[in-house]
Amino acid sequence: MSGLEEGLGDLYYFTLVARHGGYAAASRATGIAKNKLSRRVTALEERLNVRLLQRTNRNVTLTETGHRLMAHGLAVLSEVEAAQEMITNSLSEPSGLVRISCPSLASRLLLAECIAECMKQYPKINIQLLATDKRCDPITEKIDIAIRLRERKNMEKGFIARELGKSIRILVATPEYLERKGHPVTLTDLAGHALLSLIDNEHEQIWEFIDKEENTATLSADPHLSCSEWDIVQTALFSHQGIALLPDMICGDALHSGKLIRVLPRWSRHPLIVHMVFPTRRGMLPAVRVFIDFLAARLPAMLAVTPG
Repeated sequence: MSGLEEGLGDLYYFTLVARHGGYAAASRATGIAKNKLSRRVTALEERLNVRLLQRTNRNVTLTETGHRLMAHGLAVLSEVEAAQEMITNSLSEPSGLVRISCPSLASRLLLAECIAECMKQYPKINIQLLATDKRCDPITEKIDIAIRLRERKNMEKGFIARELGKSIRILVATPEYLERKGHPVTLTDLAGHALLSLIDNEHEQIWEFIDKEENTATLSADPHLSCSEWDIVQTALFSHQGIALLPDMICGDALHSGKLIRVLPRWSRHPLIVHMVFPTRRGMLPAVRVFIDFLAARLPAMLAVTPG
């Protein structure tokens, strides 16, 4: 029995099941047998004389009491794991492989310099970066750190998350395009313009906008160009081929220099929360912890841009 298991007892097993969303998922993530997890959670319920989980043939869901207890369990677990990691980190120099996943464009904009700097500072750390726009499962794909950019409503449960900042998506075009095609005054005016999108959906895209007063509006967009490759969208944009919906961190320099103009500055898409997720702090290698802290110290400043 590990120190965590010994110190937290049945609360430890319940927290694992709650955090991972079920016995099977918790078993896969921790290597603890499903029947042991079930037995220990049942023992906790009997001792507390309260139902913590609702069980069906397919799903396990938390009761209201279970939700409250999970919050306490996660807090205690986090503190104990942090104490163990502090001792581990003090005894060893960070080394080994760190596997990171990140959307392709964010990898180039946010991680390139950070990775090079980290390699200089921690030469014994090996880094494997999966620059991909597909959804990755940190557990099944053995990802130590996943960088995510999602609207807050779409941030997934079951992982530990550390927020780094926000990315705002705005409408921009070159002065040459706007001089030729005119400046849109309202969102509906965009229907008469060529739209460029970094999302490569095959069909019509629904763009939801919000202003500073939190008024919302929806646009059914049929982009002239949809492509997840920034180089291609960038070439079309600076060739004066349309109005692009882009993350503000791409546009800052061009907006300040006048090479781009913000279109309909009242409106932007709902912000994407830039955050790191990782399956657990338990057993985290010092190299992973170092890289998490490294990114947390540097990325917020890189995300604090002024779009113009």
